Amino acid sequence: MRKIVVRAAWALAIVLFFVPSLTTQAKKNENVLMYFYDVNQEDMVGFIAANEHEQVAPDTFFVTDKYLFIDDTVNNRIMIYDDNKFIMSIPLQPQMDVKAMYYNEDNDNLQIIYLDRFNEHGSHYFYTSMALCESEVPIGKEVSNESHVLLEYGFDEKGNFYSEYLSKAESRRIGVDQFSYMNEDGSMELWIGEEYRIYSNYIDRGEIAEVEEYIICSRDGEKVTFATPEMHEDALGRGNIQVTKDGKIFQMTIDETGVRIYLLAKKEEDREESITGLRRVIDRVDNVEATPYSSYNSIRKATIRERMNTYFDLRWTYNSTLNSNLSVTGNPTYVSMPPWLNQYADGQNHSLTNVPYCWGGWNAETFVSNINNGKYAGNVNTSSSGHISGTVGMDCSGYVSVVFDLPYKHGTSNLSNCFTQLSSGSVLEAYDILNKAGDHVMIVAGTYEQGGRRYVDTYEETINSGKIVKTTGRYYQSLLNNGYVPMRYNYLQ
Repeated sequence: MRKIVVRAAWALAIVLFFVPSLTTQAKKNENVLMYFYDVNQEDMVGFIAANEHEQVAPDTFFVTDKYLFIDDTVNNRIMIYDDNKFIMSIPLQPQMDVKAMYYNEDNDNLQIIYLDRFNEHGSHYFYTSMALCESEVPIGKEVSNESHVLLEYGFDEKGNFYSEYLSKAESRRIGVDQFSYMNEDGSMELWIGEEYRIYSNYIDRGEIAEVEEYIICSRDGEKVTFATPEMHEDALGRGNIQVTKDGKIFQMTIDETGVRIYLLAKKEEDREESITGLRRVIDRVDNVEATPYSSYNSIRKATIRERMNTYFDLRWTYNSTLNSNLSVTGNPTYVSMPPWLNQYADGQNHSLTNVPYCWGGWNAETFVSNINNGKYAGNVNTSSSGHISGTVGMDCSGYVSVVFDLPYKHGTSNLSNCFTQLSSGSVLEAYDILNKAGDHVMIVAGTYEQGGRRYVDTYEETINSGKIVKTTGRYYQSLLNNGYVPMRYNYLQ
């Protein structure tokens, strides 16, 4: 299981709970913890350590001179704090998964980019804006879908929305040639403004990988200003880094103990080649001992594709009265219906497609018959130690187990029984998997390059969407930086 590293600032945060406001001045070359908030309490941001610890947690934040905004994914709201005190929340509609925010204090305008998390194709992004006095976040204008794929997006430090599409026709740039690119040495750079970018150097060492990261600002060619981030689990990205108009750099880190926001110290006029950043180690060796099983089935790629689509398109009839939690023979307090089914909770028959997310589930072949016999559809509550009897569906590793016709349900920690990690020189192909042991797994549906960058299309069963989702245009290097390991099935025909 993955190890969560907690910095020394955690001890300080426990004592102070509310820490200094933005008027605090950082010491030279020393990052400052500006905010700490507990999670999973009233008026606090939610956190779910789901699907073998796959996080459902805040995706983004935004700091102004007065307010702090945090996306509370778990509770479908945006939290707003003033001088470290919670003042209000803005309800999000159930399908909204906020990915980027920008608040303009001059005209009280909050801009939002959100993902439609209930759509079965994970490429439907929307733009919307609102004043803080409005009662809820309004439905926005669609900015991408499966035929109009958004590769890069965000707000610059002045609030301008920028985008880059798989089709270049509608890309909106902010004075840079590319939003992200690979250097000749294999390092990645991701622009987060007109001058600032995240530098990320990925070093594959076999059983482990190292990712060195820092944030850099180049001016006049020779001079470099940079900041080293605080320790974090996931790769740095536009959601957890903010550059303000006056050049401050903030970083958000999250784990089950709380949300922390740091003001990163900047170092002036160092040459880029001499910079040493934060180095994160990704442990690819899991300590869980798996029971070997030799009777794996050989399978053709065409069959894998067919089984992927069979369950993505599976048709079934849902009735909230028939498929109530009365069928649950386990502890019903450990059961929660996937939220996308709430709209059908009227006691009527509804013809649906896809297999809902179910913690610990994998018997998809019997899903329809179980539903017809009154079983509970799905379960996104991961508090129990495993599958709750009476619930049916699949979780992420259950979907992989079904698609590859494995003889029993494999978790992310023992998929290595029948999948082998690809060497650094191997080429990722369709029907490989990207696995993060103890966390999450997805199936690669296709790969392609654009602008020197490799992208992947994926199928995955996710707790956030509550169903199988296919997503186009995921940046492959970013997934590697987040700890995903490419693996290939040992018994491909």
